Amino acid sequence: NFAVYSIIFHPNDSKIVYASALGEGVFKSTDGGTTFAQIGGEKLKYTYRISMSPTNPARLIAPSHLFFGQLSHEEQVSGKFGGMFESRDGGASWVEITKGIRNYEGGEREEDFLGWLYNFGHMPNYETVLIDPMNPDHLVVVHHGENVVETSDGGRTWQKLGLSDMVPG
Repeated sequence: NFAVYSIIFHPNDSKIVYASALGEGVFKSTDGGTTFAQIGGEKLKYTYRISMSPTNPARLIAPSHLFFGQLSHEEQVSGKFGGMFESRDGGASWVEITKGIRNYEGGEREEDFLGWLYNFGHMPNYETVLIDPMNPDHLVVVHHGENVVETSDGGRTWQKLGLSDMVPG
């Protein structure tokens, strides 16, 4: 009874299937989809899309969005929900790769607060997360109608890309 937004098959083993069910989390099947087990727990409850590295299928990225949870302000700033999460072991464990930049309250000076960066991973509709097949630490994240951001160091630092950065000339 939940909206499934992503279904990904393991490229070398079609019995391994991942799915994201918005409001329920991320699930994994090891029997071709006959049964699914939830992976990642509460922190992935509001995952919209999931991505798999084309060269290392054990590496997954799952953005989970507070917007979809319609949570109170206290819940939003608690750090319990939302973020961009990575698994390097096929979903057995997950690490948030946006935790170090989360800052809902803003900086000391308004001009210091970069909403696209400090709320990154918590705004709605990250439509696509691309994992570079030559460098899995290089991620490009497309935000519906607003931002394109990338990291070249596995999420330690992020930068916002403009259209001219993406489509030269």
